[in-house]
Amino acid sequence: MRSLISSDELRSGIATLARRLESDYAGRPLTIVALLNGSLLFLADLVRELRIPVEFDTLRVSAYRAGATTAGEVRVEAGHVPAVQGRHLLLLDDILDTGATLKAVQELAHHWGALSVQTAVLLWKKSRTHPGLAPDHHVCEIPDVFVVGYGLDYNGKHRQCAEILALDADDLTRARA
Repeated sequence: MRSLISSDELRSGIATLARRLESDYAGRPLTIVALLNGSLLFLADLVRELRIPVEFDTLRVSAYRAGATTAGEVRVEAGHVPAVQGRHLLLLDDILDTGATLKAVQELAHHWGALSVQTAVLLWKKSRTHPGLAPDHHVCEIPDVFVVGYGLDYNGKHRQCAEILALDADDLTRARA
C-alpha cells in the first residue's frame, strides 16, 4: 500500500469544499444525504466544517451487478427514503467511478421532490467517468487505482485509515488470503 492522499490534504480539501458550499447555499437551507457506508467519515468532517445551517441523512443503495439483473440498476435498501421534498439537496458519496450509481440516486432524488440536486464526492476517477456524469463538486481527483481509507474499504478492511491508500495487485492478493 502506498499513500495517495494524506490526512492533511483531505482536511484542506474538505475545508475548501465547505467554503464553496457556504457560498453556493447562502440563504438557502441545505440538506445533505450521504451514501453509505463509504461516505460516513466525509459526511462527519464536512458538516463539522460548514458554517451554514444544514440537515443531513444517510441512504444505503446497492447497484446490481451484471448477471443479477440489469447492470447499473440502483436499489434503495430497506425502503428508506430521506425527507428531501421541497429541499435543496446535496448527495454525498465517497468515490465517483463510472458515475452510474450517483446518477441513478440523483434521478431518484428529483422523483422524491427535491427542489435542486447537486453532487459532491470525496474522490473522482475522472478517467473512468461516463461522459456527462461529472460531479458538481469533488475534493480530490485520483488516477484509476484501487483505493482504501477514510471510509473506503476492501473486504471490510482499511475503512478507518485517516488517509487514502492505493492498493496494488500484491496488496489485493494478500487481502484476499
